[in-house]
Amino acid sequence: MLAWGNNVYWSLRCLLLPRTDVMITNGGWGGVLAAVEAGVPMVVVPDSLDKPQAARRVARAGAGVVRKKPERLRNAVDQVLAQPRHRVRELGRAITAAGGTARAVDLVEELLRRR
Repeated sequence: MLAWGNNVYWSLRCLLLPRTDVMITNGGWGGVLAAVEAGVPMVVVPDSLDKPQAARRVARAGAGVVRKKPERLRNAVDQVLAQPRHRVRELGRAITAAGGTARAVDLVEELLRRR
């Protein structure tokens, strides 16, 4: 059942993101990459593990802003909406041109096979 749920979640995300103005995320790589591929800027509130690293990369790339705590999310959303989206769209086009996340998975699997 979990795999089915993930497939539905992924499908909904792929359908909704192109119609989204801003994504609020915890900084998981799947959500970050999906938002970038769709050209959607983010407000990232990282909570654990590798999420602070992803959040820093989002901010450094100009694809969104980071908030350490979920308070004042509205201000962060307003800030992101006031910025031009051209940088995140440019990043999304570059990822798509390189083969997207599917190509990244292929490369990782190829590296693992060589071990």
